[in-house]
Amino acid sequence: MRVKLMAEYCCDFPVWIDFEEMPSSSVDDATLRSRIERWNSVFLTSFDAEKGWSEEAIRQNYAEEGERIFAALTRHFGESSEVTYDAWPVT
Repeated sequence: MRVKLMAEYCCDFPVWIDFEEMPSSSVDDATLRSRIERWNSVFLTSFDAEKGWSEEAIRQNYAEEGERIFAALTRHFGESSEVTYDAWPVT
């Protein structure tokens, strides 16, 4: 199974499985699910496609939390899954 963490506009839960948006219920760890939802909320409220991030500190915190979530998802899904992270809004 291929799992991807990637922010996207109009996406409630930015985790994708085989290129389709994954329902939040697919992550059965409630704490991890909540972290992903908060991380996504920061993207949706603080990033503008034309202007970028509203503040550099928000961008930096978002980037760092994205890396931590990626590591947590990798552990959550285990070796049987290929987990990737597309950090496009911060690169």
